[in-house]
Amino acid sequence: MLYALENLLAAALDEAFPDDVKVSPGAPTTTPAAGEQRVEVTVSKLDVLPAGEDPLAAREPAFFSSVQRWDADGTTRDFTLPAGVEGEVTEVESPAGRMLSRGQDYQVDGTTLRFYRPPAKGKGTVVATLRTGAASGFHERRPCQLRLTLAAWAPKLEDADALLDKALAVVLTRCAGLGTLESEHLEDSGVRMRLRQPKVLLEGFERTRTQVRTRWAPRAAAHLRVLAELELTVATGAPEPQSRIEKILYQATVLPPR
Repeated sequence: MLYALENLLAAALDEAFPDDVKVSPGAPTTTPAAGEQRVEVTVSKLDVLPAGEDPLAAREPAFFSSVQRWDADGTTRDFTLPAGVEGEVTEVESPAGRMLSRGQDYQVDGTTLRFYRPPAKGKGTVVATLRTGAASGFHERRPCQLRLTLAAWAPKLEDADALLDKALAVVLTRCAGLGTLESEHLEDSGVRMRLRQPKVLLEGFERTRTQVRTRWAPRAAAHLRVLAELELTVATGAPEPQSRIEKILYQATVLPPR
């Protein structure tokens, strides 16, 4: 999950900076070489926040799900599930990560999604999640927060400040429309983890200098916090069978008078 957010922001930073500024996602392992300009984006931690006295109160029964994706041409409004694909449509995203509202943005007519406005043109920009059956396991949503650090290195401190200002503008702008993020390494595992409705808070700045042999490497950094909802589904197999009363028979006995 941390990796998904880092890569998303690193891609936006790569587009914004020239080739002579290195963009580095993940925890840094080295200091920049002499004369190097570098921007680092690090999501270092995710904490699940308390949600009441009972931490298991938010758990619900699990369900199997499948995801169907369509390309959009910018004019088509109707998207039909392929033959043989079954299940109840529970969520629709367009573009991927942006949740749509049933009744306001689209409706479901049998096996067809009908949009009131054509989805934007793009590859895989219409995504539907289908609930396909009950499962053992659990499904839950809990509040969480992530720690995000932006750092800029340059030969001069004023240049590091300038790099950080630009990097911060890119990240805040990209996060303003940030949609649902999904963990990239859980496919076909029975586990699905998503970060829903992320919001970014700027918490502070700092300046430091690191000595590298006979020189000093200036660094400017911004610290941010991402508030979101962590959705976790664990579907491991068929649910345990439950006893069910199918029929109640009544019998009356009339006793003779005494």
